[in-house]
Amino acid sequence: MEITSATADHEEAVRDVVGRSMRASFSLSPEQMETVIRQEFGEEGFAARLDGDRSIVLVAERDDEVIGVVTGSLTDGDDGEIGWLFVAPEARGEGVGTELFETARDELEERGAERVRALVMSENVEGEQFFEQFGYEQAGNRELEIDEQVFAAHVYDPEAEEVDQELHTPETVDTEDGTVYPGDEELSGKEAPFLVLYSDEDRTEQYGFFCTSCGTVANAADGLERVDCDTCGNESRPDEWDSSYL
Repeated sequence: MEITSATADHEEAVRDVVGRSMRASFSLSPEQMETVIRQEFGEEGFAARLDGDRSIVLVAERDDEVIGVVTGSLTDGDDGEIGWLFVAPEARGEGVGTELFETARDELEERGAERVRALVMSENVEGEQFFEQFGYEQAGNRELEIDEQVFAAHVYDPEAEEVDQELHTPETVDTEDGTVYPGDEELSGKEAPFLVLYSDEDRTEQYGFFCTSCGTVANAADGLERVDCDTCGNESRPDEWDSSYL
């Protein structure tokens, strides 16, 4: 495997890896994925990254085939930032992501970055776990506006102090409809998991969802099965999409 700077000739191969990686790991709708791919790695977006004097795009190649890509940039301050990191599904578990990240981090540091942060979309749980293995901790949140759509992202920092979050996990929950009962099922959330609530003690009649971040009931779900907590802004998105969309 070889890590090299991307060129215009890599554009199509990079876009293919990005698309396959997102479909394997991101709980975004197919339309949202296409928006990200088109804006961030389409012809104009990719060319802009290559031409930027404060940005880097590195690809991992094996047998002349692109199997991974990472983008990074220098911020307005003295820091660097990893924006996107994708590894082809068939090449995962081989250290490709690790080598891409470490090479990009080292290059940004060589260009003057005192420390290198990483952005991870909240719909990419695997990405969060990846950076945590390097000692990175979530240091904040950011909104990414891509083609007039807003996506939530977490900022991971190697110097962030870990914050212990106390989750709300009651045995019962009192509502205006009476007592309801949390089940064992969890939906991953941007801030903390949601518990499925049932209106009966045998847990056969689903009532809604309970936000363990703030301890309130969240009943609303949209057409994409996304659960939103109106109290604290926590949200959960579906883990899988029907294969007909892929």
